[in-house]
Amino acid sequence: MPHFLDKKDKVKTAVIHPDVEPISRLFRQLPRNVDLSLMPPSFFEQLKKSVRLEGVLDNKTLYVTGPIDKIALLNSPLIDLVRVDILILSTNINAEKIKEQVILDAYLTLLHNVIFSVDSKYQLGIILDFLNKEIPTEIHAKLLEQYKTTEPDIGKWAHVSRSVVQRNVQRWRKHQKPTTTYKSFKVPTKDNEH
Repeated sequence: MPHFLDKKDKVKTAVIHPDVEPISRLFRQLPRNVDLSLMPPSFFEQLKKSVRLEGVLDNKTLYVTGPIDKIALLNSPLIDLVRVDILILSTNINAEKIKEQVILDAYLTLLHNVIFSVDSKYQLGIILDFLNKEIPTEIHAKLLEQYKTTEPDIGKWAHVSRSVVQRNVQRWRKHQKPTTTYKSFKVPTKDNEH
């Protein structure tokens, strides 16, 4: 049963929940129109104050599940964000029902940010590639009632023709930087580092 943390000293370490880590990486890869290094310190101070962590507390380790969007903006150790208003979702990191909901919530947050961060109808290719390449098919099906998003789907949602979406997709793919996707992510080892 979810509850608020009653004592801050119950948390000794804080890390991103392993099932949310790939989504956290995707947040950091999203295109940004603002250079965060030029933002005033007061922005980050207020953001830090506004963050109410949620997660799974297991043996004095807080496995943080959110808010992934705000955490991605901060360059701050998670332990510095621990306060008594943390929402504890479970005390068992292996609880399947909690894991499924945590993953779905994180992808919903990420999708929300992608939808609101694209530059109008110019970057519709980002949405198409994000949905089809970054979201696992079982999550895609839960969110959108289909396993794949098509150009006509994006056109319908954005109120544009399929040809507009096609041009946007081609333009996006031509100019995008190579990124590591959720499905292809591999931890660098001495064998595969270049």
